[in-house]
Amino acid sequence: DGLETIKLFEAWHPHFIWMDRRMPRLGGLEATQQIRELPAGKDVKIAALTASVFKEQKDELMAAGSDDFVRKPYRPEEIFACMARHLDLDYIYEEEAEGAATGGAGESPAISAEQIAALPQDVRDELERAATVLDVEEMRQLVQRIEATDPELAAALGQRVEQFDFMSIKRLLDSSRE
Repeated sequence: DGLETIKLFEAWHPHFIWMDRRMPRLGGLEATQQIRELPAGKDVKIAALTASVFKEQKDELMAAGSDDFVRKPYRPEEIFACMARHLDLDYIYEEEAEGAATGGAGESPAISAEQIAALPQDVRDELERAATVLDVEEMRQLVQRIEATDPELAAALGQRVEQFDFMSIKRLLDSSRE
């Protein structure tokens, strides 16, 4: 929803926005233009998502204030490459991270699928949602709730949250369902 996108931008001030071209109430083109008119709107990177293959529509998206665009259907590597270009990111892939792990102080304590499965379903659901939307504050609150019943698990999860390692939390949640 384009109107909701503008409200969220004003409240959150993200560094990067994925903007769908077609949205209810207010389209991505108009939402991009309105965000660009806001005081902080000049600094945010906006990448348009579109199913269009027409050059005119790409030009229209760029003229509206998009920094880049990705065509649907997109591949994950296109999404990550676009974010890397605009946010100056370097990714560390799992194979690299495993090879670099030396067992030092920076390594997160192990968490078993059983520990995650022992959590109440509502807590697991909230962890899943918060990890999916990268909500650090919500994750910290959930870790505090877990601390009351399982301090070791809370410490291990808390370390992952502070390292922004939401993918490992999602993998743990997935493995607890198996």
